[in-house]
Order: sequence, then C-alpha cells, then structure tokens
Amino acid sequence: MAEEKIGAIIPMQPVATQSESANVNAIPFGFRLSDSNFKVWSKMMEVHASSLGKQGYLMGKIPAVDEDDPGYVKWSTEDAIVRGWLLKTMEPHLLGLFIDLPTAKDIWESVTQMFYDGSNESQYYELWGKAPRTRQDGRSINLYFTELKDVWQDLNKRCPLCMVCGADLKTRKEEVANDRA
Repeated sequence: MAEEKIGAIIPMQPVATQSESANVNAIPFGFRLSDSNFKVWSKMMEVHASSLGKQGYLMGKIPAVDEDDPGYVKWSTEDAIVRGWLLKTMEPHLLGLFIDLPTAKDIWESVTQMFYDGSNESQYYELWGKAPRTRQDGRSINLYFTELKDVWQDLNKRCPLCMVCGADLKTRKEEVANDRA
C-alpha cells in the first residue's frame, strides 16, 4: 500500500440517514488502519464509539463482567460490537495481530502501544527533526501548513509544557509560538 500523505484524499462512506446511524454493526468510516494512519484512525474510532455511547469499552471504563453476572450477556454483546469495529477497520496484515485479544480494551491498548507511545524518544526526535525539514515544495500553502501543524501537535502531545508558574508558562508558550512562526 502506498504511503499516505497529509492532505491525501481519504475515501469516505456516504453520510448515514437517521435509521442507518442506529446500526451499531456498520463499519464506522471508509478507511482502514494501516501502518501509517494510526493518528487519524484512532481519533475517528474514538468519535464513532463516543457517538454511540461505547467509548467506555475502548478505555476500560465499562469493566468486564463475570460470566455468572446477570449483566454479562449485555456487556459481552456490546464489547463484541466495539471489538468488531476495531477489527473490521484494520488492514488484513494487522488484523491477525489483534484478533485473539479478549476485549475491546485489550485490542485498543495493544494497537495504541504498537503505533503510538507518547514517551518514545525516537519518535519525538524524528518529529523534532521533521519540522524544519518540512517544505512547501509546490503544494498549496494549506497542505503545507496542515502538515507542519500536524508535526507541532504531535510534539506538543509528546512533550507538553508542565510549568507551575502561570507567567513562566505564558512566556514559554510565546517562545514556542515564535519558534514556529
């Protein structure tokens, strides 16, 4: 599969009608998790799960229920729906890595660990070097700025400003903004 670029057209499914949106078994969006689109895929999955009140299954806020518990059938069914969303939206070569995991939370955590570890210093270093190497190269200013902003957002997520003093925090944010101008 060709490497996906910032600004590339992502095929989408038509917008669901009122009655179709209630179909929790439908594939949530029109593309699959690949080796290069975790950030977009994960955000879209969070939005989809949240819109149907199922984000707790991803994050583990709706904990597993014992098989002898009266609520087990409901929990098991809803967790299976979320597991289905996750697995149906993966490229086939990735699917085999996660298909045997028992819960949606287990799949979500494993995918997240595989593709994004906010403490990974090599990823941080790569992003830090990518920002100054990013060039417009004949693209529209909107595509160029979108790619650059994406790098900055990833850097901010991986290394947030953690200062106690409000004045120092404001000063540092202004310094970072000036560096990126």
